[in-house]
Amino acid sequence: MPKPDLTIQLGPEAHQLERRAASELQRYIRLLFGFTPPVRQQLPRSGRVFCVGTARSNPQLTSAPRLASEGYLVRRRRAGRAEVCDLVGGSPAAVQWAVYEAIAHWGVTYLIQGDVLPDPAKTGPFYLPKLDVKRKPAFEMRCFRIINDMANSGVLWTRDDHEKLFDQLVKLRFNTVQAATYPHQPWCHWSFRGVERQFVGLIYGFEHVVHERTVGKEHFGRLGRYTNPDFQSAESYDEKIAAGKRFMHSIIDAAHERGLRFVFAHVFNDFPEEIKKHLPKWSRKYRFPRSTMEAARPSTLGLHEDTGNSRFGHLMTPLNPVFVEMAESWLAALLTEYPQIDGINLTASEFPPGGGGIEKCWRDLSRRHGLSPEFTFDKLMRRAARHKVGPQAGRGKREALGAIATVRLLDLVVNEPRTVGPLLAGKKIYATSMSDTLLPVLPRIFDHDQFEFIRTGDYLTARVAEHMDRMAFAKDSDFGLHLTTTINDDNIGFLPQFNTGVLHTMVKAMRRYGVKGYWFRQFDISEYEPVMAYLLDASWDRTATPKKTYTRQVERICGQASVKPMLKAFGMLEGILEDINAVIGTGFMMPRLVAKFWRDGFYMQDYAKTWQKLIRNFATIEPHLEQAVALSEPRGRQYAQDVLAFVRFARLFLQTAILVGRGRQCFDAAQALIPVGRGNKPFDLDRYNTTIRQSASHLAEATATLEQATRIWADSIRDQTDRGSLLGLNVYGLDWLRGKADEVRMQSEHWGFEI
Repeated sequence: MPKPDLTIQLGPEAHQLERRAASELQRYIRLLFGFTPPVRQQLPRSGRVFCVGTARSNPQLTSAPRLASEGYLVRRRRAGRAEVCDLVGGSPAAVQWAVYEAIAHWGVTYLIQGDVLPDPAKTGPFYLPKLDVKRKPAFEMRCFRIINDMANSGVLWTRDDHEKLFDQLVKLRFNTVQAATYPHQPWCHWSFRGVERQFVGLIYGFEHVVHERTVGKEHFGRLGRYTNPDFQSAESYDEKIAAGKRFMHSIIDAAHERGLRFVFAHVFNDFPEEIKKHLPKWSRKYRFPRSTMEAARPSTLGLHEDTGNSRFGHLMTPLNPVFVEMAESWLAALLTEYPQIDGINLTASEFPPGGGGIEKCWRDLSRRHGLSPEFTFDKLMRRAARHKVGPQAGRGKREALGAIATVRLLDLVVNEPRTVGPLLAGKKIYATSMSDTLLPVLPRIFDHDQFEFIRTGDYLTARVAEHMDRMAFAKDSDFGLHLTTTINDDNIGFLPQFNTGVLHTMVKAMRRYGVKGYWFRQFDISEYEPVMAYLLDASWDRTATPKKTYTRQVERICGQASVKPMLKAFGMLEGILEDINAVIGTGFMMPRLVAKFWRDGFYMQDYAKTWQKLIRNFATIEPHLEQAVALSEPRGRQYAQDVLAFVRFARLFLQTAILVGRGRQCFDAAQALIPVGRGNKPFDLDRYNTTIRQSASHLAEATATLEQATRIWADSIRDQTDRGSLLGLNVYGLDWLRGKADEVRMQSEHWGFEI
């Protein structure tokens, strides 16, 4: 059978990204149709042709309509006897998007986890895509978050994993990646006033050991301590720093090679513990007003020894020259190591450190930028009192006080730089805060050309959506305002969080208020392909709705027969979102993942009824997903099975939580039967034995249930984030639960003896 007469035409001055786009077009044609067309600079006189490039780089495209930098065009035309399909971008990066849209027309579906190819039997002979579209994005910023630091985030992804991920992000028309980092991570060395940094690690430095009883141990390649494979051999501080720099430079390069901008998110108001602990000594000669913020409760997360800065928070104020100097030095170390980044996101620590002199910081801001009388401290505090942040009472005001200190620190570092000014030149500066109170103040303080702000607002998407009107000030301003779009929240963890309907509400408000774009906040990834797909569709299509996106994705992957039951399940998952949100903390991927159900009685007191309701809901959803699996075409069966597995896993995990809680209730009831002192109260031995054995029985059943849930998760792993969740389920879940179950079982079998 003769090869089709097809040529890919590129201009003589084609950019590297345009050459990459042409190479990708070749690759997919070979994959789908079995031949490889040549790439040439000249337009053939006849046959079929793809003309690829920009109007500047390709002489054959000079007649194309004018396009914005991120706009692109796919159109059919004739040139003499040649049948031409133009794939034109307003920039080299946009050329790739034109090429990938043409490829998608042949039935290829792009997911974060990879491509789903059409049924070969239905592909047919080669044809030029029948497309005539001109597109530009509704949102200028489309950012995907990488790295972070929890087991179920991106911190375990290798360089090779990131390259594959970035390939998919380009196909999905993202334009930016943000590396979310933490002060204890190994991205650069730093010293301050003669004190050297000494300790670094990933996942807060927690130890994660894979052993013979680890469920799904086959996914880790080896037994023993597990971490990001690119760091596996790094033991000493110097080795970890070297591995971290090598890793970070490599993924920055990989992003740039694909036309993705790279933003480094840096916690600029917190520092490595071994340096921060010298703050009291260095700050002795300075005096500050007392803090009006209540000191944070002491807490530790591995290498982050003082999570809330309960010891030194009062010194972490912009009124302390040492603190400001530390912030600048810490930032300078990062910018010196990574001068090639495109932007820096100066994030604040999650919990404000409680620095002294907040009102003085506000007066300094107001005096420097003329904020009064429109904005005053008292007005801001009244507004903050009405703003709820997270589940903690009073946090809205605390976050607002912290935001004032953060903004003043940003003012000093960005607007009055002493050491970092040259290092920030040419880079976009972003910042973010949990507080919405100061949003309308920011345009009065920062340079609109260099500085932009990312609203976070809350952990839960539904809570952010309730107050989108707080972004209304941006409508008539040229100040760049963005939005963090939470796909799934880590505090809720691996319970299904189908936020699509809420995101739809947010997208409409974003358009109404002129918001520049979105920044993904996600943990688990492969489980949320339908949710992410909606946000991506809405970036380019103002008519996009969750139902349209769901229908299109399911039909293209699983086939028409699966659409109805799958959409029914998606709708039901959206319908239980508020119950999911109500049990925040349930699936938080930390060392207390399962132990908290034993140690903290409020889970059974406050959450058990909602857990039981969710278990019933999940059981009702499962038959629809089973039907979708049964009706799916072969290429989409994995997609449907993964959604079913996700729901089954969630049901079993909640059953585990209830069983652990019941085990503790029985254990406490048994202990309450033991006489105290020399009273005459008779001891009911039979009742004690029965009750303690019930506790042991509940824990044994909980262990078996969690093992079943973990095996379901292990059988559905699609990426390193899934693998990290599996690691956490074993280390934070099963390892603890097996030990506790054995302890209570032995106590039920042998107690009361002194030897």
